[in-house]
Amino acid sequence: MVESDRAIGRTALMGRIKCGQIRGIARERGWLDRRMPLPDDGELAAAFETKPRTDNPTHQSLSSAYESKIRTWVKDKV
Repeated sequence: MVESDRAIGRTALMGRIKCGQIRGIARERGWLDRRMPLPDDGELAAAFETKPRTDNPTHQSLSSAYESKIRTWVKDKV
């Protein structure tokens, strides 16, 4: 049974955009061909490995100027 991205999104398991992205990866790698065996866990992990986020210097936290004060508040359980 094939579900649409919208139908999967309605289940709240994942959003329809993410579902479409995953379906695209699966299609590119031939995983949607019913004649082919499903990929093993290692292959899935490699395909969906997330890249570490790097700090974007154009997007800085508004609270960074108050970092020392915030750390003091956390330490003092404020």
